[in-house]
Amino acid sequence: MRTSLAIVLTWGLMAVTAGPAMATVIDFESLPADPFYFYTEGRVTFTAVDGGLLQRFGDTPNGTYSLTGLNSPYSELRADIEGGTSFVSVDLGDYANIDSERVFLEIYGASGNLLNSTSENVPADRMGMTTLSLCGPCISYAILGARDSSIGNGSSVPADNFTFGDCPCIPAPGAILLGAIGVGLLGRLRHRIL
Repeated sequence: MRTSLAIVLTWGLMAVTAGPAMATVIDFESLPADPFYFYTEGRVTFTAVDGGLLQRFGDTPNGTYSLTGLNSPYSELRADIEGGTSFVSVDLGDYANIDSERVFLEIYGASGNLLNSTSENVPADRMGMTTLSLCGPCISYAILGARDSSIGNGSSVPADNFTFGDCPCIPAPGAILLGAIGVGLLGRLRHRIL
């Protein structure tokens, strides 16, 4: 009986501490060649925040295709994630000696409430990709790009390797309730065994 209790406790602990079951990476290599209003891959649909056109950008600092708005001032990007997620990450690129800006990533819940945000200032002399990542309960969509360009050209950074955790969203009160039920059941099982 003690072995059964140990097995139950081990599985319960693994379920509580496990991270995302898997992550999905969208690398934008399948973007259409002509400008478009939206792009859907897997469970994610990308649009311009202002409703403008998007484009495949083929000259990123990492040498692959990426996603940007079509014209200056370039649009910020929105990524709607069907079914929600709890982890989002993106690479945002920039070229040296053009402009300085602040790259950012924001995550939102289904009702449009801001869950979390992160940003990093990119100086004009830096070339490369900046990876931004956020976790949060039940992320419905993300907004990403760049702000505060020193030359006023909007969100001129290409986005690549959009990654999201493919795990179920359990709001905090629900997770606490499930944990309490599990602890109660384990205590009852332990009491019966001893």
